[in-house]
Amino acid sequence: MHRITVCISKIAEHRNESYIYIRGTFPYIILIGIIVFSVLNLCFPNGRRKVVYRVTMSGAFVIYVCVVIFVTLGMRQLWTVHDLKLHPFWSYETVIRTGNPEMLIENIANIALFFPLGVFIRDRWENRSRWQYCILTAFCCSFTIECLQLIFGLGTFEVDDMMHNTLGAVLGYLSARKIQQLAAQ
Repeated sequence: MHRITVCISKIAEHRNESYIYIRGTFPYIILIGIIVFSVLNLCFPNGRRKVVYRVTMSGAFVIYVCVVIFVTLGMRQLWTVHDLKLHPFWSYETVIRTGNPEMLIENIANIALFFPLGVFIRDRWENRSRWQYCILTAFCCSFTIECLQLIFGLGTFEVDDMMHNTLGAVLGYLSARKIQQLAAQ
């Protein structure tokens, strides 16, 4: 029985180390993704090459969805308390009150997590998409994640997370639109 307990604690310890590693490298992954997106958009403007581009972006989207599910649901430890934080901007109040920048870093990570979603929305539905559609899609995805975290005891349902995730998607959408405009020139 003791061996099982030690094994479970080592797994939990490894999950926490993985979370810290992914959280620290995530902004670099997004930067690389933006660069790859820009290069692909410039290299595959039309014709057959556009098919290769679409397949590549579809594969990247599947990988992105898997990463989001892993980061938001798979790496979490079960909580016995189901917590709700419905007060907007509570994380900023905490940063100001305590002086601890950890919540600010988490907010930036939430923005970065959904940045690629905005890029994918702009890329996939280029002719039909508007920024309002991006806001609605990002909010619904974020709301779903927060509800799953609450239902399964994997974290706190936070309005701040939904706001930051939506902001990240909108920033990704606007960045992709600007890159596409520059590539068209």
